[in-house]
Amino acid sequence: MLAHAQVHTLKVALWYLGDDGERKTITHYGHTPFITQNRFGISTDFDAPKKSLTDAIGKCLSQLGFSADVRLGLYDDIHYVNERLGEAEIERAEDKIEAKERLAAEYREWLAETLHLIGTAQSLNELQQLYKSAMRKLDLRQNDPEREAHKIKFTRAKDARKADLEDAMEGAA
Repeated sequence: MLAHAQVHTLKVALWYLGDDGERKTITHYGHTPFITQNRFGISTDFDAPKKSLTDAIGKCLSQLGFSADVRLGLYDDIHYVNERLGEAEIERAEDKIEAKERLAAEYREWLAETLHLIGTAQSLNELQQLYKSAMRKLDLRQNDPEREAHKIKFTRAKDARKADLEDAMEGAA
């Protein structure tokens, strides 16, 4: 036997119209193990051609910025996911104004609750985690004209609580 594995490779050329109206092409390869050997013997993946095509198309589209948020790991951040869900909810809503108002009310409630939590954090670690999470969520609110003011308010609350916690730690020592 010369080899214990065989890989299916597919070359794809994807074309699109650029901003200038010119036809442009991106070429990429998709690779998928077709025949492999494991401790149970030789196995064949009959879906390898389809998987290779999906791989190649995905690589081409990623060069154009498609699904960049997924590739950058933004969907690992619950705040990012919730923002996207809110946008999708507004798009699907029959009464878009009502949906926007409801989401805005939920956001104001979150602001007040988070400010309270920062002000009552029981440890420096809890305070830091709350603050980092709040800043991530605020960074996602690109269309909020008061975003910077909220950031300043959260930072001041964090600094005040940090001072209180440090004073309490010094007093206990």
